[in-house]
Amino acid sequence: MKNLKLFSLLSTLFLFSASYSLATEFDHEYIEQFAKDFVEKHVDLPTNGKINIAPTKLDRRINIRPCSSPLTANIPENSYGRNVNIKITCKDSNPWHLFLPVKVSTQLPVVVTSTLINKGTVLSNDNLTIKYVDSKRIRGEVLNNMNSIIGAKAKRSIASGKTVYTNNICLVCSGENVTIQATSGTFSVKATGVALSNGSLGDQVRVRNSRSGKVVSGRVSAINNVEITL
Repeated sequence: MKNLKLFSLLSTLFLFSASYSLATEFDHEYIEQFAKDFVEKHVDLPTNGKINIAPTKLDRRINIRPCSSPLTANIPENSYGRNVNIKITCKDSNPWHLFLPVKVSTQLPVVVTSTLINKGTVLSNDNLTIKYVDSKRIRGEVLNNMNSIIGAKAKRSIASGKTVYTNNICLVCSGENVTIQATSGTFSVKATGVALSNGSLGDQVRVRNSRSGKVVSGRVSAINNVEITL
């Protein structure tokens, strides 16, 4: 009987030792990358934008035990906001888990100035560029296409490296010559005029027809172009 108990104890110790020896060891860098990979697979990439994922450095004093089963991850609060707390779990016979905060930021392409732009300056490829900006830093209506505003003018001075907002520029500027395009379901007529107010794309502006002197309102459809629907 004593021999049987001793054999049983030795067998248990052997199985425990074998199981532990088959367990995978993880370092801190692996856990950080594991959390980052998990977030990358579960967040939606914004249109024309990109996601920056930065796991918090795991405290090097934390002892990470080996695990004989694949690690799993989830977000307990089921929220994919700017900061998420990833729960990483080992589900073997001696389970454990830890939490790792991960910072998630969305970056969007916006038009910014590449040099100082003074009031009245015509926007061009020489003074504009595209830069990815944290969405949390964007205030107001921004632009993400340089081509749509090449030829527009600055309504005020814009420092170098600053985001170009729609209210900083005019595609149609007061006092400037514009093309008036009147359209209906059957015909389209063009005329020249002078803008009486500033406007960005889609804005309603007042223009004076150079030939008739009549003042009309129309929608800004392009650089120095006002569209009127009859």
